[in-house]
Amino acid sequence: MKLLLRKFLNLVKYFSITSCIIIIISIGFLSFRELFHTNKGQSVSHGTRFNGTLERGWLLPYRGENYGSFSGISYYLMDNAYVHNSVYRSVLESYQSLNSTINSECLYYYMECSDHSGGNLYLHRSHENGLSIDFMIPKQKEGKPYTYLDQWGLFHYFLETDNYGNYKQNYSLLNFLSPSVSKFIGRLFIPKNVTNDFEKLADHILALDIACNKNGISIKQVIIKIEFKEKLFSTPSGRKLLSRGVYFANKLPSEVNEMHDEHYHIDFNI
Repeated sequence: MKLLLRKFLNLVKYFSITSCIIIIISIGFLSFRELFHTNKGQSVSHGTRFNGTLERGWLLPYRGENYGSFSGISYYLMDNAYVHNSVYRSVLESYQSLNSTINSECLYYYMECSDHSGGNLYLHRSHENGLSIDFMIPKQKEGKPYTYLDQWGLFHYFLETDNYGNYKQNYSLLNFLSPSVSKFIGRLFIPKNVTNDFEKLADHILALDIACNKNGISIKQVIIKIEFKEKLFSTPSGRKLLSRGVYFANKLPSEVNEMHDEHYHIDFNI
């Protein structure tokens, strides 16, 4: 009996080690492009954000001094961090600008951009030509920068706020089980008193608009939950955005509007 048990455990160990090796090899294969990609040449964006492609896309760094990708899966396994080279320069310059100001303590996260050759992006209806990026809205808790919820990667999409940018303590991803489970998990993992930091948000868009102008491009539009615009434009940097004429979508389908309560979408003009 002991001999049989020992053989069984050895078999389990063998398959466990083999499975781990296969997973590691698979991850390495899928992330090969990002690990060895070299940014070079002039990018070319074809078509629109809904039906387009991208030539010679530039890969954003996974992490910088005050910024980073929101998800290793999105970045390395899904090829979702490529943009037009002019957008690339503008984004990095905006982060560099923020790092030299009072915002250096706040870590900014970017989300999905485009695939390396553009085209259809998984779970998105746009982002096809390298001229669109989703960004996480900076958060605060008791007046201080707060990034814990930004570590959630793809699960970040299921966070919800009210119309004032206060994060709800429920997790709607689990509503299919029951609302009670959703609320229990939310209260267990989502802290109280976490809100969107609209001043930091405005700071980033303002820095990005300035960087775009230096690189000969512009912000075409910003998509964010409509109800947030009043609080955003009441901040010092928000008032500067208004004076610069940065366009914010004025009307959105209800589903799209609710989706942009924890992140904002920016389209660029080349």
